[in-house]
This record gives sequence, C-alpha cells and structure tokens, in this order.
Amino acid sequence: MIRFLPVVFLLFLFSSLKLVAQYCEITVTGLRNDNGEVRLYLFRNSDGFPEELEKSAIATTSKITNNKATVSLPASFGTYAITFMHDENLDGEMQYSWLGMPSEGFGFSNNPKVRMRAPNFEECSFVVRESGCSVTIDTKYY
Repeated sequence: MIRFLPVVFLLFLFSSLKLVAQYCEITVTGLRNDNGEVRLYLFRNSDGFPEELEKSAIATTSKITNNKATVSLPASFGTYAITFMHDENLDGEMQYSWLGMPSEGFGFSNNPKVRMRAPNFEECSFVVRESGCSVTIDTKYY
C-alpha cells in the first residue's frame, strides 16, 4: 500500500492542473470590400515589428466576409503586437501609390494613429492573460 502512495499523489496532482490552451481572437473591421484576404502577423517582441514580417511568431491569412475578418490564434501568457494588411490582389505584398503611400488597407493592434512613421511595438502591444484575449483592429486606407 505504501509504495502506491507516490503514484496516487502524482495522479491527484496532475488531475488538478488545468491544461487550457490560450487563444486570442482578432477581428479586423472596416475593410472596404471582400476582395482578397487579410494577412495578419503576430509578434512576441519588438524584433522586426512591424516591417520585417518574416520575424513574426505567427503569420496567417483570413477570408473576408461582410468587410470583416476574424482569426483565432494560439497565444500563451505574454505581450504581443499585431500588424496586418488587406491583400486585395492576393500578391502577398503591400501596394504603394506613386507618392509612396500604401494603396491597400493596413492596421495595428491598439489602433494607434499613424503619422509619418509606423508605430512601434510598445504602441501596439497588448497582454494575453489567463483567459486569452480579444483584439479589434480598424483598417486604415490612404
């Protein structure tokens, strides 16, 4: 009986742990049409944010329905930032006008004002806590 005590203790310990996956639901609103897709990039830190998309922790796409896109991403506890683009022509790249302004929609978590520079990680960061998170990002067009 005594030699089974450690096994019983471990079973009790593991059965009391909550193994819940954290998810962050991201909703992109204000898309001007349902053409193309939304390309969304989740960053865990400032390294590469927001221009070096290959350094994002997660890159995904979403279909657009009724000028809105929703993505659910796995995200453990921590601080994150998101950038996205409305890839209307499905070429995988942001299109620019002859003035150098984006001609496709884009946005960032926390919806910071975009002026003469892209916002930094701190301006766009949000925290994923125990219950996951919900983030709504408004689309900007020039």
